[in-house]
Amino acid sequence: MAMAQALSEEEFHRMQAQLLELRTQNYQLSDDLRKNSAELTGLRQKTQVLERDFGKVQKALSKSKKAQEVEALLGETSMLQGKLHSQEEDFRLQNSTLMTELSKLCTQIEQLEQDNQRLKESSSACRQKTPPCRRKWLPCRSRSEKSVEKVVGMQAGWSALCPLTPCFGAELEVALNTEQEEKRLLRQHIHTLEEDVYKKKQESFQHLQGEKEVLYNDSRTKIDEINQKKEEELNSMNLRIHKLQTDLMTANLTLQSKEKEHELSLHTLRDQAASQSAVSQEQVEIILQESDALRTNLAALEQQQAALSVELQQRREEQEALLAQRDDLTSQIQVMLDDVATQLNQEKCGHKEALSDLKLQHEKEVNTARPHP
Repeated sequence: MAMAQALSEEEFHRMQAQLLELRTQNYQLSDDLRKNSAELTGLRQKTQVLERDFGKVQKALSKSKKAQEVEALLGETSMLQGKLHSQEEDFRLQNSTLMTELSKLCTQIEQLEQDNQRLKESSSACRQKTPPCRRKWLPCRSRSEKSVEKVVGMQAGWSALCPLTPCFGAELEVALNTEQEEKRLLRQHIHTLEEDVYKKKQESFQHLQGEKEVLYNDSRTKIDEINQKKEEELNSMNLRIHKLQTDLMTANLTLQSKEKEHELSLHTLRDQAASQSAVSQEQVEIILQESDALRTNLAALEQQQAALSVELQQRREEQEALLAQRDDLTSQIQVMLDDVATQLNQEKCGHKEALSDLKLQHEKEVNTARPHP
């Protein structure tokens, strides 16, 4: 009976010890469960925060204080794309305006050439008008010379025939002086006409040269202004792209830090799940599923980041195409300006040759009209 009672007490103590051990294990499991529940709540809160951040990235909320978010980059990229389109439209408009100005310049140059041709025709008309005067003057000259010879002969005959000849010789001398004065006035009139024609041609040439230089300077100034504006726009675009690159790098760093945090949390959860009992296995699986969902969200963010990188590369290629187009337009404009300068030099040389020919012709005519001794 005592043995049975002792065994019963021993069993009782053993049972009591087992009960205490079970209670201790229960308390530990309860503590672990509370810790796991707290960690699960924290992970759920982190998941909700990540989902809210991901929603902000997708909806492109400009009010967000985190300028490094990926959706802000998407908004900036779309805005840059719109700006590029608007700049392309402005570039096309400015190109058409420049071509219009160049066509106007060509039209004005053609008008100046027509005016120059008309002046040449008027000069040739004046030259054609001058020979009739010379033709009129030459008969007068021949008649006057014949009259002088006749008067001299008559004077010599009368001097031999009659002593009264000196009286009539004075009248003949007056007539001769009158004829010489008329010849001098006619020669002076021809010289005045030639000088007027020369002055008009010189003034016309100077006027045309001044207008051409003004038009050339105006076109050059407009082209310089357009090039300066394009340079400023390209510099602004480069600064914008540099800012986008900086934002993209910051977003990459943020994503990497978040990935590290999630990996660390995932490893911690896996370690804790391995040490937990089968009772908390379902909760661990739920946590793993949520972690997989977080991985999926992170993968989606990485895909969006890759898409942003591709789009940024496309924007760079478009910028390079715009730069190449700008260079082509600049070279075309330079070629046109060189052609205009060549035409101006050719016309200037032609005018100089025409003036030289006119001076030579004028000197020849003066030498021809000058009486020989």
